[in-house]
Formats: sequence, structure tokens, C-alpha cells
Amino acid sequence: IIFKVSHSKMVGKRIRNIFATVAAKITLAAFLLFCNNPTIYAADLNSGYLALRQGDYDLAAQIFKELADTGDAQAQHELGYLYSLGLGVPKDWKRATALYTQAARAGYSPAQAALAYSYSFGLGVPLDRQNAEYWNEQAAAAGNFMAINNLAFVWADSDRNLEKALQMISMVLEEEPNEAAYLDTYGWVLYKMGRYQEAIVPVCQAALNEPGSPEIRLHLGDIYWRNGLKEAAAAEWQTASELTETGQFLSESGQHFVGALKLEEWNALIAKRLKDGLGGPSGSPDELPQDFLKSNCLRPIS
Repeated sequence: IIFKVSHSKMVGKRIRNIFATVAAKITLAAFLLFCNNPTIYAADLNSGYLALRQGDYDLAAQIFKELADTGDAQAQHELGYLYSLGLGVPKDWKRATALYTQAARAGYSPAQAALAYSYSFGLGVPLDRQNAEYWNEQAAAAGNFMAINNLAFVWADSDRNLEKALQMISMVLEEEPNEAAYLDTYGWVLYKMGRYQEAIVPVCQAALNEPGSPEIRLHLGDIYWRNGLKEAAAAEWQTASELTETGQFLSESGQHFVGALKLEEWNALIAKRLKDGLGGPSGSPDELPQDFLKSNCLRPIS
């Protein structure tokens, strides 16, 4: 299974990954919520959010650590976030994941999604996709977008619950229409359902939004092939291979993806595609809308 997740949206989720995005948006949302409802958060926790928003990571880490030591799950998650990126503290995925685990067990859904991400890519813990799916399920049940996306992707990639996966990721895209990981998941679900023409636009947009993801480029190549765009497919597969081989221009989530790969299997997969293409049905470019054929999607993505 090729795991596609975002870190939080795979942290940095694009700090722009799969953590930063979800984590950063959560912290901003929490700050705005406090402004409107000052009784919701303790003053010390709010001070941590203010320091984080202002870029004072040393102070934010100090505040969140004091609160995390008292068992505050939200502070444990935020401190884990800082450890995952090395902001105000040394970068330490083992420490980050330990903090996510504490907060996840307390029922804090952003930490559950972050812990699932760690298990998905072996960040601070051994790679464990069963545990990743479990924690994504917990966070998805609480409405966490990152977890909903990642769960929908895992289901699609293993040919399970496709209709439900499509429903879930469609809901997420209504709120976050430009996130590369979500667009890729949506297109990949459609691809797995055999809806190849519908899959091409969202995955192309995902690649334009995050060109440094080998996984998205692989998906786009597969979808191109199924639509009869064989030269474009080969170009995407070759790019996926080069991104992995050189390590240059990788997005943060792309780095995590490559770090979790079994490179021998990945190289063999790409080589087979470049040599033989994909088995099974392949459509004709003539069946694609002309506005798509004239779009940026068929120009080199760099």
C-alpha cells in the first residue's frame, strides 16, 4: 500500500505537509475562539497560542511544557507540534510522538490525527499502519479533517468502502477545496472506482499545488495512463522517480513519504510502469474535455 497522508496535515502539512497546516490552523482557530469566548481557555494556554502566533517559539514551548506537565492534552499536542518541527525546542519526533500519544489517549482528536500520522510514516515510532488506521478512525469520528482524509485514502488504496470514502472526502473538500492532499485523495478514490475522467482534474490540481510529492506524481501518472495520455503518464512516473532518487525539491510530506518507502520495491514499481505501462483499460484523450487538454495540467509541472 502506498500511504498518503498529510502531516497535519502531515505537520507542515505543508508547513505545507499532510502538519503544519492542520496544526497551524487549529491553533489560529483556537486563538480566534478565545477572542470571542474568553472563558473557554485558561489564560496560560492562551498566552501560549499568542506566543505561537507571534513566532515566539521559545516562549510558546515553555508555556506549553508547563501545562503539558500538568496533563493538559491540548498543551501536550501543541508541544508535540513544536518538537516535530524543531520550533523553540530541538527537533525530536520521538518526543513529539510521545506527547501526541498522551494527548490522544486523553481523547484529544488533533493529537489522535497527529499520532496516526506518526505511525503512518514511522516518525518517532515503528511504522504501524494498523495503529495508524485505528487512531485515524478515532479522530475522524470527532470530525478531524486530516484524519477523515487519511482514512478515506487508506480505504481507497486498499479498495475498501469506496462510496463511503468518496462521501467523506467530498465533505472535507467543501471546507478545504485547495489542499493538495485532499484533492489527491478525492481523485484517487474516483480512480479506484474506475471514474478515470473525473479523477484527472483534482489530482492534476494536487500536483500543481504540491509538485514535490512523489506519491501525487505517481497517482497523476496512473490517471493519465488510464485516460490515454501515455507520454504525460511516463513523464509523471519519471518525475516521481527523480524526486525520490535525488531528494531535491521534495515537499515536507514528500520527505516523510520517501522516508517510509521500501526503495527497492518503489524503484521496481516505477521501472515496470515506465517499461510496460499499466495493464487493463485505457481510454482515449479524444474523450477528454477540450478545456482540460488546453489547461496547465498537461504542461510540465515543476
